[in-house]
Amino acid sequence: MISVKKIQHKACSESILNKICSIKALNWKYSVEKQLKWIEENLHESDIHLLLELDSSPIAYANLVAVTAMINNREQLVYGIGNVCTSVKGMGYGNLIMQEINSAVKDLKQPGILFCRSELINYYKKFGWKLIAPPKISPKLPNTLTFNLFEKIESFSYTGKNF
Repeated sequence: MISVKKIQHKACSESILNKICSIKALNWKYSVEKQLKWIEENLHESDIHLLLELDSSPIAYANLVAVTAMINNREQLVYGIGNVCTSVKGMGYGNLIMQEINSAVKDLKQPGILFCRSELINYYKKFGWKLIAPPKISPKLPNTLTFNLFEKIESFSYTGKNF
């Protein structure tokens, strides 16, 4: 049975962090130790881990990091979505984690932002994420998508921490 864990970073046990890092290590060429160091350096106590498990084994992960972006020349709290990954491709786990991300962003009542490679834009769009037109973004960022943001974006800027 698939279960969803939504855990604030400050409440994350060493066991859960090791599960998170093991699934991240399958998707990025960094050891579990380096993944743990990245989490320690980039996440704050209030940031959120989303972990999907199948019979207690991790199958998908993402983090939601509270950050500030400049949207239409005013500061806006947003949740940066990072480290979206699955243990196995083609099983629908990515779709499940995206549904959980969208639900969490809506529950938080704030917009979500994510950065992605060009080949992933259409994937995120099928979950309702909207691409910000590159000329509206300063400084130059990777492909930037938003969710749960209902105003027209005339300008967008982000220079904060990694997520």
